[in-house]
Amino acid sequence: MNKVLKRGGRLVIAHALSSSEIRKHHKLNLPVAQDYLPEETEMITLLENGGFNLIHLFDDPGLYLCISIKK
Repeated sequence: MNKVLKRGGRLVIAHALSSSEIRKHHKLNLPVAQDYLPEETEMITLLENGGFNLIHLFDDPGLYLCISIKK
């Protein structure tokens, strides 16, 4: 994602379920049972290590929204 965004470009990760709701849903479907959104601290670390900052992460029932900006 870092390679395709220009400096200052926004990366948005959005889902209509929270990370815990997604994890629960995926447990019901074997092909994606191991797919999950990282915990907040892990997601922030991954994004920072990937060249992003100004990270805003909302993980509430019915909404997962992560917005970051490429350095």
